[in-house]
Amino acid sequence: MLKRLHTIVMVCLLPIIAAAQPNFTANEFVPEYNEEFGYGTNMGYNPPYSDEQIAEIAIGKENQGIHGAGVNTLRPGLWEFFLESWGYDIRTSTFDYYGELGMTNNVAIVGYPSEDHRDKTTYCEDTDARIFKNLYSPIWDNGENGTPVNDTNYLAVYLYKLLPLYGDNIKFYEIWNEPDFDYGGNAWKPKGVEGNWYENDPDPCSYALGAPIWSYNRMLRVSYEVIKHHNPDALVCTGGVGFPSFMDAVLRHSDNPDGGKITEEYPLTGGAYFDVLSFHSYPHLEGIRTWDLTTNDFKYERHSDKAAQLYVQKKRDFEDVLAEYGYDGDTYPEKLYITTECNIPRKKFKDHIGSEEASKNFNMKALILSHKEDIKQYYIYNIAEDGIPNDYSPEFNFMGLYEPIMNKEVYTHEYTNGGVSFKTTAEVLAGYKYNATRTQVLNGAEFIEGAVFENVEGETIIAAWAETRVDESEDAEAPITLAGEYFNETTEIMYWDFSMTKETFPLEDPNLTLTATPVFIKTTPVAEENDPPLTTNPHNPVTIPTHHQVILAEAVPEEFGNLNSYPNPFTDLLTIEVDDIDEVDIKVFDALGREIGAPVNKSDIKATVHTSDLENGIYYIEFVKGDAIYTRKMVKSNAK
Repeated sequence: MLKRLHTIVMVCLLPIIAAAQPNFTANEFVPEYNEEFGYGTNMGYNPPYSDEQIAEIAIGKENQGIHGAGVNTLRPGLWEFFLESWGYDIRTSTFDYYGELGMTNNVAIVGYPSEDHRDKTTYCEDTDARIFKNLYSPIWDNGENGTPVNDTNYLAVYLYKLLPLYGDNIKFYEIWNEPDFDYGGNAWKPKGVEGNWYENDPDPCSYALGAPIWSYNRMLRVSYEVIKHHNPDALVCTGGVGFPSFMDAVLRHSDNPDGGKITEEYPLTGGAYFDVLSFHSYPHLEGIRTWDLTTNDFKYERHSDKAAQLYVQKKRDFEDVLAEYGYDGDTYPEKLYITTECNIPRKKFKDHIGSEEASKNFNMKALILSHKEDIKQYYIYNIAEDGIPNDYSPEFNFMGLYEPIMNKEVYTHEYTNGGVSFKTTAEVLAGYKYNATRTQVLNGAEFIEGAVFENVEGETIIAAWAETRVDESEDAEAPITLAGEYFNETTEIMYWDFSMTKETFPLEDPNLTLTATPVFIKTTPVAEENDPPLTTNPHNPVTIPTHHQVILAEAVPEEFGNLNSYPNPFTDLLTIEVDDIDEVDIKVFDALGREIGAPVNKSDIKATVHTSDLENGIYYIEFVKGDAIYTRKMVKSNAK
């Protein structure tokens, strides 16, 4: 509610502030962003391709035989050192061409001073600072030099000159790229561990900026004021950050040169000066392996679903840090989120995840889950594999929509499997919006993940897959039965390579088996003659005629107080706890809805079901108390 109120206020203010220093911050106002989801890519450096040609193979010009990758937004750089050397208008025709191709909601990385404008202060004996000189000169000078910005504040002048030339084709401004790149290993550490950034300021010697953290806050503030002066609806972003601990440091300090202290002159923290949390995630580095104290060895989970879970968790970790400092939509407006670098490799190096199948599946899952997590844009790394040997991190050479294009004939690009699955996801979901209420139809299904999308015509697409669970395996299966408005004579299925084959397959049977590779199940509503149109009841969108159908994850009825069933998966014994257990009838059904005569032994508030005779698979436990009925899905597995 707070965010909407501030939006209304700003509509009245815009004509007043457009030609003056902004009189608001992101603590009062974050612009709404309701544009089409951004299927983006990083562009890399791939001669002989020009940047215009990279844009063409990203979005495609099919009428000219130039195949694209489903991309609708780009992430180029406009660095100060480059524009100072070559002239500020050197890239205007290129950015105008992006706009002609239909890409205007681009991210631009800004910053990186020329050597003449770099701060020469020694914050660390072994590392040059990478920030602008004169950051603390006043931002504004009341027009004394013919412009409203102070000519000695080099960051302000650079942005003031850049924005009129490029602003029509940029929506998001990233202040730096990976300012928190960590050389010392402290950014990963949790609270309580020596050197962690939650409780200690980053050492200028150990991270990318080579300067104190409040210098980054100052860059955010200068950038925010100048960008908003030019366009109050432009979106100012953090610079592709990778560590929630760095964000904690940004949010607990002001831009005060005296240690980032909060004072009357510097009353606001860094959170007041950005609208969007732009972050990077490379799951192969972020938790695919964890230390197991029971075995004193690493536990590996190198499969696409663990990678996807780590990606989502990264966003939620940032969300938690921001909420802790009041950016929760209550105290201050919530931030928007974009992902400006993400991928996993399609080849294995060291003990990382890496396979063609995992990469193909991850690209689809990350995109689908980005919709689900309200991440506004997702930029894959990279447009093409670079093919350049890199001994330090060779896996980054095998992340791309295309196989290497450097030094190849232009427009002879060939897709990777991950590029095909990315393009398929973008093409199939074009024009569709994520529907959180409808997605509840998947939440009751164990080992099934996905989301439901809807377009303005009421057509639905279920994007779903069976979750992988085994290290270095993309083998998984889970049965699904479509019901209600999600199955009729129009229902059809599209597979991961739809963007290449253009084939759809009618579904004549509502029962199918999902695998670890997502599929897209599309249904058009069909109203029988004289029947009212289909509607969605947000409390019960699907009628459940049998136990084995994909069902709404119903809230447990109050009649079954303190219901708990474990373990899941179970092996030879299933334990059930529930209040008044003597009054609860418990039955077990198989995946086809047939009752299984498994013995149920009750004692106190606990019941045990002996399941040693049951085959591995999916089972449904039905609880009945009076008129109340509740069904829970469980899995039998003897896998070690």
